Amino acid sequence: HLTKENIKGAVKLMKYYGMDASSAAQITKQFNYIGEMTGQTQEELRLSVVEMANLGKVAPTKIFEDLAGNAEAVGK
Repeated sequence: HLTKENIKGAVKLMKYYGMDASSAAQITKQFNYIGEMTGQTQEELRLSVVEMANLGKVAPTKIFEDLAGNAEAVGK
């Protein structure tokens, strides 16, 4: 289900990583598939993705877009 924390997380993805609303919603939905997470846990997961992207010298937006584009595969 959608919470205020989910919405805040999606807004952060759009604001800081330039994602469109549809992709940000897909990422948020995927995080919810992983399990019931607090807003803090979702934020930590987002930051982990960003850190891994930076370590791999890949733009974080690219990783998030790939996740959003492969929502069905990630959800399995």
